[in-house]
Amino acid sequence: MRAALDNCLFEVAALHSGQYPPPGAGVLQFPIYDDREAWQRNLYRLKHLSDEHRALLERIQPFNAQRQDLNCLSILNRLARSDRHRTLHLVGAFLVEGGILIEPPKGSRLTEMHKTDQRVVDGEAEIVTFKVSRWTPGQVVDHLPELTLEVEISEMANDRPWGPLDRRLHAIHRAVSDYIDGLAAYALGMTEPDPDA
Repeated sequence: MRAALDNCLFEVAALHSGQYPPPGAGVLQFPIYDDREAWQRNLYRLKHLSDEHRALLERIQPFNAQRQDLNCLSILNRLARSDRHRTLHLVGAFLVEGGILIEPPKGSRLTEMHKTDQRVVDGEAEIVTFKVSRWTPGQVVDHLPELTLEVEISEMANDRPWGPLDRRLHAIHRAVSDYIDGLAAYALGMTEPDPDA
């Protein structure tokens, strides 16, 4: 999705300039900035676009969002930067809800049980702790876990702003599609889309 934004801007620049490749193609990239200073420092990348294109792009920047941590472009950019320049994204299971049914051996009894707050299953996770009285080594404690797990990117597991990963990816995909459609429509001379839509 990050590459699709770059590809769209490349085509918009080519349409605007009438040249293929467009002028400045080597530094052209779809801008995604969390602060205005970074936007200003990188405006040279967009100098071959029209003022209107730059204004459209500035309006959708994460630094203009009320909540940058929930901004689709910001989330997409963090994921893409990490993936390209740092490390692969580890995907694991996220414990949405769960518990465990414990049945102590005959002659023993369950005296304590506590659910833990640990929510990420990353290799191993402690779900509950329990204590069985009159337990001796060799006895078997039967247990039946009842867990609901979801696929999750490990680095995002503790901050799930819109719930499950599939919902977040769908929202990012929808936003990217809207931005591409809007830029393309404007580049082709159609009416500028409503930025608040």
